[in-house]
Amino acid sequence: MAILALYYFTNIHLGLYLGVFFAFSFIYWPIIDKKRLKALGIYKGEGYLKFTFITRFKHYSKIMFGV
Repeated sequence: MAILALYYFTNIHLGLYLGVFFAFSFIYWPIIDKKRLKALGIYKGEGYLKFTFITRFKHYSKIMFGV
């Protein structure tokens, strides 16, 4: 019973950490990118953010699902 409880507990926490990580990388990171790129003078508009979002999603899907 303790092993089962531990299994669920760790899985829930792993899910939470992954969820926070994905939320951060998808939502917050492009905002940081935008500011950084504007500061560097190489920001190309909203299309660039969409492009980075798509490439990042592809990258994560390769890691997570092996697709």
